[in-house]
Amino acid sequence: AEAMGHNAHMLLKTEFLNQPPPGRDWHHWSGDMIQTTKNGTRIVVETRWSVFNGTDVIECNRDVTQNREMAAELKNYNDALESQVNLRTEELGKANARLRQASKQKDQFLAMLGHELRNPLAPILNGLTVMRMKTDRAEA
Repeated sequence: AEAMGHNAHMLLKTEFLNQPPPGRDWHHWSGDMIQTTKNGTRIVVETRWSVFNGTDVIECNRDVTQNREMAAELKNYNDALESQVNLRTEELGKANARLRQASKQKDQFLAMLGHELRNPLAPILNGLTVMRMKTDRAEA
């Protein structure tokens, strides 16, 4: 009863987040606004307006405060997760680079070890071959 004869937007201290177009040359408009309830709570309202007969406006509003808060919270979680994924990807890239370097060093070490082992064994193998040849001649 206390709202009778009063402009609802004035009573609810409406703040338009995107202004409706001036005049009544349009047929439909939708947007978001913030309104203050009687107890002082600020809510986000999704609104849709339609103009009839060039002057009459029908307004349909829906409180979407919780939806917008949840969407903002979800975006924050997504941003945090994306940040963690980027950080982890960077860490894995660095770890892979270290592994490639370690593998390269291992390959170089094994190549050097193989070379070093072949060189001393060559004279021993040659000596064994000569000894076998002498043994074969002595037996013949």
